Amino acid sequence: MLAPLAILTRPEGQAEWLAQQLRHAGWVTRQWPALQLRTREARDVPDPADFDLVMFVSGNAVRHFREQRQRLGSTTWPPHTAIAVVGPASAEVAATLGNGLTIWQPAPDSQEYDSEALWARLQACDVRPQRVLIVRGGAVGQAAGQGRSWLAERWREQGTQVTLHSAYERTSAVWPHSHWHRLAEDTARGRRIDWLFTSSEGVAAVVNQRGLQDLVACWRGQRIIVTHPRIAMAVMEYAQRGGLATDSGLASQAVQRHPELVIQVCVSHDQAVLAAFVN
Repeated sequence: MLAPLAILTRPEGQAEWLAQQLRHAGWVTRQWPALQLRTREARDVPDPADFDLVMFVSGNAVRHFREQRQRLGSTTWPPHTAIAVVGPASAEVAATLGNGLTIWQPAPDSQEYDSEALWARLQACDVRPQRVLIVRGGAVGQAAGQGRSWLAERWREQGTQVTLHSAYERTSAVWPHSHWHRLAEDTARGRRIDWLFTSSEGVAAVVNQRGLQDLVACWRGQRIIVTHPRIAMAVMEYAQRGGLATDSGLASQAVQRHPELVIQVCVSHDQAVLAAFVN
């Protein structure tokens, strides 16, 4: 019997631990990033000391903002500036910025880790910053980036001064033909193949480089693990357009099934993703 295959599409260098644990559990792993990330030039980089709270849209935002500040010779985090993130994985990265940091994130018992859950936690704790910096990424040419616009709107409604900053650029990766050839061989041999997507942009990047019909053929009969219901919806929409039967009414459930594809939602923390694969 062939060992199951996990295709991990996280950005480069961000799936090492997960890949190692899956191999220990008997899986074959392939780290094929869907997106390439590049730190933007350290120009007009906001000083976190000028803000009451810095909101990072992802762990990648933390990493690339830190890189920008290091290029400017700044390595310390101002003690009075709080940090906000939407999930435990981002919180772990944010904690590396310094000691004794105030890091806000959704409540531990949250059903989902997203903007709405973070906002609920901030409101419940009466956290009302006057000046907020939102650090995010974007496509080439997007000066302010994209991400967490809903939060920016909520803060502005409260009278908060919101600054948007794009710390990194995101471009679609292009996989060599050999990747697709190996995938076709595995499919023909009947190997179980599970995919991991951690962003809607990553799903779109893979669809665009392979073509919808060919990619849906790779997905048929397999499982896709995603780290947010919105990513699940993106996968389901592509699957429907590619001719796979779907039921969009299942979008809020943790596991969405139809005859030709399984889409499973889990939180983005490595332990949770590992459990989704092996359980």
